[in-house]
Amino acid sequence: MLGTFLVGCARANISNAVVVALDDATAQFARGKGAHTYVRKLVARGGSTDNHATSGLKFAVLHEFLSAGCSVLLSDVDVLWMQNPFTLPSLYRDADVEGMTDGWDDVTAYGYEWPSHTRSLRLGARNSGLFYVRATVEAVRMMARLKGRMQREAVWDQTAYNEEMWWAALPREPAHGIAARVMNYLCHMNSKTFFRYMREDDQLLARHRPVSLHINYHPEKLPRMEDAFARYHGAAPDVDLGNGLGQPTKRAAQGGIHAWHWGVGLKAGKWCREAPRVRGAPGSTLGGRLVAAGGRATWSGISGLHFHAGGALDTPWGSGSWGTLKKPGAEHEDLLFADFIGQQHVVGPHADGWPRLTSTRCADFENVTVVVHEGG
Repeated sequence: MLGTFLVGCARANISNAVVVALDDATAQFARGKGAHTYVRKLVARGGSTDNHATSGLKFAVLHEFLSAGCSVLLSDVDVLWMQNPFTLPSLYRDADVEGMTDGWDDVTAYGYEWPSHTRSLRLGARNSGLFYVRATVEAVRMMARLKGRMQREAVWDQTAYNEEMWWAALPREPAHGIAARVMNYLCHMNSKTFFRYMREDDQLLARHRPVSLHINYHPEKLPRMEDAFARYHGAAPDVDLGNGLGQPTKRAAQGGIHAWHWGVGLKAGKWCREAPRVRGAPGSTLGGRLVAAGGRATWSGISGLHFHAGGALDTPWGSGSWGTLKKPGAEHEDLLFADFIGQQHVVGPHADGWPRLTSTRCADFENVTVVVHEGG
């Protein structure tokens, strides 16, 4: 994903970008793509390397830049840049913090009064993966507190970012005093706005070119990013969009960006995601054989899978479930499902036969080989 991000920046003529790398390997990769790098070998609270914990390290880095008098436009790598924001009026630079919104219209992006006895303001969250922060005393104070919270608390960086932006003051804590602005949701776009609304508006899609697109709502981050890249930058001999250098994306024949459901996965995989599922292996020859073999298997060469007789599934990435499912129009096919960590899969016979099986991910139709270890 970092490679696609960097090529997108280059195509948008953004020359003042710096990749903050947490290790030497990442820095070397980025420099190989022609990027400037700054290596900061930071470690998240408790040594965690999960996505949210690592993301929270950004505030420590931002505090360094701001303290040196350098304002920063922070961008996660799942953002595709289509235009240079520093040459456009989409970036106002008149507030301490100017951030992208998770909202999709005026009401959700900019807020509305909630009709209750407390007269509260409601609005979509501001996304901590894309925001401009000026080198002001108030912004430095905010980043210092966020840096400290990431070190002390098990809190999602986006939650803390929004809290610190909105809390006027806390007991024994001074107010930041920041001024905040919301970025225009059609210029700096989230993926819900793009795939659910803009993509379905023929006139808007034809006439409007966003400055950036953050693939923040959808789990298929890189494939959606590749299809958006193909639409706005096109394929090129030096660009690999997941199908080889210079080749169109794997979804090009299905319409590229139009191949994706506005919710989760490809439109063509809707049946796979919605097919009725029955835990365990009642009436399934394939499922019965899997249980009889002991239920242990490898997934794309990775060991640690265990298909339990009652339908529970253990994987190296987390627990899940498995069982039988029927494909509409092909109910005679003996197919299984294997669902875990928010992803759904259909499992069926492999071309090379038992003990190999083929697993197809419902979201993007990626195939992997499952090998059953006979005898448990």
